[in-house]
Amino acid sequence: MFFSQDFSDAAPVAVAAAAPTTWGAARVAGRLDAEMTAYLSAHVLPEFDAAQSWSDLMTRLRAKGFTLRGRNGRMVLKDRSAGTDICHTRELGVTTRELQSRFA
Repeated sequence: MFFSQDFSDAAPVAVAAAAPTTWGAARVAGRLDAEMTAYLSAHVLPEFDAAQSWSDLMTRLRAKGFTLRGRNGRMVLKDRSAGTDICHTRELGVTTRELQSRFA
């Protein structure tokens, strides 16, 4: 039976870290310039505009490979697969205050 097997001597399995998306890699490499930010905005702002609630926004962002986290009073757009910070939502034209008032 599977539950009674002893796996204590089993060889460890290497798990590869998730690779960042283009956006996360650009941020890490210091290449998230104005042009890339404009492309990113065009990619995600429709999701911010169409969302009807926080959970709807998170679902829409997850579908595109992103997530949001609050940090020091700001919302940070993150690469979902690698957890890399990409930018503050303010850099995309969406303030934390706007999100809070809209979805509160």
